[in-house]
Amino acid sequence: MDVQTIALCGRSGKLKTLLKYVLFWIKSFFAVCFGRYDLVYIHFYTHVYFIIWLPILLRRKKYVINIHGGEVFVISKHVKLLRDLSIPFLKHAACIVVPSSYFKNVMINNFYITPEKFYVWPSGGVNDLFFSHKCPEKRNPKLKIGYVSRIDYNKGWDTLLNAFIEKNDDWENRFELHFIGGGAEVNRFLSLANPYIKKGSLFYYGSLPHKEMVENFKTFDVFVFPTMLNESLGLVGLEAMALGMPVVASHCGGISEYLVDMYNGMFFEGGNADDMRKKIELFEKMSDEEFDLYKKRAFDTAGNFKASVVSVKLLSQFYTLMNEHQS
Repeated sequence: MDVQTIALCGRSGKLKTLLKYVLFWIKSFFAVCFGRYDLVYIHFYTHVYFIIWLPILLRRKKYVINIHGGEVFVISKHVKLLRDLSIPFLKHAACIVVPSSYFKNVMINNFYITPEKFYVWPSGGVNDLFFSHKCPEKRNPKLKIGYVSRIDYNKGWDTLLNAFIEKNDDWENRFELHFIGGGAEVNRFLSLANPYIKKGSLFYYGSLPHKEMVENFKTFDVFVFPTMLNESLGLVGLEAMALGMPVVASHCGGISEYLVDMYNGMFFEGGNADDMRKKIELFEKMSDEEFDLYKKRAFDTAGNFKASVVSVKLLSQFYTLMNEHQS
């Protein structure tokens, strides 16, 4: 398979970013107009479809779109406009790659695209780096509760923090809270968390490079995924499981694709700090044998989503599509 990649990489100031986009659009346009390809694969299609849709359709090129939650569950008006205008472009795709069956059903129900168009592929899967690490074999004396996500609106960080604060006198002696991530609500988070950071019962690391993040991640006993958003998959929950870590998560979006309640983790009612706290306490009260069973099930579940496993499946799908085109 001969692959040419046209990608926009790295972050810069506004002017440099605009120039990068212009070059990206020009290269994409000429590649589609004059390139001899059996297949065009489009990632983050809302960034580029308005440049390439006409030559793609005129030249009758077969194309695959990999679509993300942020392109469907949109907040900004201009992204929503791009999404709505692009629906005919979606319907003409040879295949639409989505991260979960949940997200596939969202697409079918909202955009009336036939189910046969979709191929479920879990966002590249879990980086194999995670499988080479493991969380502690034995639980820490104080159960370490981990949060790895953006500190943003509706990500649920405040639900976890409130669960800790409301029972602080008791929880400080039994649990540690560890937060990794940056975001728009960091200042609000710190205003609530600082008293506990000073006392050493809560730890905040900010944003970390990938390798350093994994090093801290693997020290947790239980991972909490309290998002209130309709995550298209929620890959970070699978990354926790790849470290052999049970997950406590809100029951929304694509998380149910891999979390089975009372098997490899537990669901709680999104936004309900009291329900979350009860589920976390169940892990503390478990016998070592039961806790180890949860860890094993979590690790085994993540194995089905390993990057080296799922990448082969997508490659097979590409070959199928190209063979159909050539025949």
